[in-house]
Amino acid sequence: MEPAPSLNADPATAGRIVTGRIVTDRFVTVHAAGLRFALPMAAVAEIVRPPELVPVPLAPPSLLGLARRRGVALPVIGLARLLGL
Repeated sequence: MEPAPSLNADPATAGRIVTGRIVTDRFVTVHAAGLRFALPMAAVAEIVRPPELVPVPLAPPSLLGLARRRGVALPVIGLARLLGL
């Protein structure tokens, strides 16, 4: 019987799922303009609900606005606009 998948504590493979001898990277997928993109889980700090955005005058089209998170103003980027899709 195959052991249950578990997160590996080895720093070289941190954030990967280990099943037997197979090491699988973990990803977060996002959709933009009908396409699916995958980001490494290690590059993602957190996933939150879409925030209320404050528009920024004269901003580039890819900047959707600013969102407040824990008292900090964060830029919110439109992936499809950024990539020209």
